[in-house]
Amino acid sequence: MTKEVLFVVAPSNYRDEEYTYPKEILEKAGYTIVTASLVTGEIKGVMGTKAVSDITVDNADGGRYAAVVFVGGPGTQVLFNNPGAQRIARDASAKGKVIGAICMGPGTVANAGVLKGRKATSFESVVDMLTAGGALYTGSNVETDGNIITASGPKYAKEFGQAVLAALTK
Repeated sequence: MTKEVLFVVAPSNYRDEEYTYPKEILEKAGYTIVTASLVTGEIKGVMGTKAVSDITVDNADGGRYAAVVFVGGPGTQVLFNNPGAQRIARDASAKGKVIGAICMGPGTVANAGVLKGRKATSFESVVDMLTAGGALYTGSNVETDGNIITASGPKYAKEFGQAVLAALTK
């Protein structure tokens, strides 16, 4: 089994802690993080954290990773209807991979049709997207439904990272 996890991140204004905390948790457990965005090279969080995008969403195959994590934040809106980001979610789902999404990240996953009939949570601003996509919105801080883990926002980034790790080690 691959020990790589794909993080799908907006090129700017992603929530720093929603990227860094889960990344640190997974790296400590031996996973390699590959970051995908709309661009390659430097990307920047809303609070100034800089990261490097290794691959564009158009060139990433969600089915080849152990898990795919969709990071939230205000910049995430550019991914909601992005065909590459949605394809990553569908490919990961089709192969039964772990899918994580936090804050506004579940919006992209819902728009890809992956949350239909699944329990999920998110930041308030994307609840309508989740329900329109057929998700069963719970309002929990962190929600696990089989291989899908969602979280409501940055306060729960560490708990979210632990839940993704737990799903990977089942």
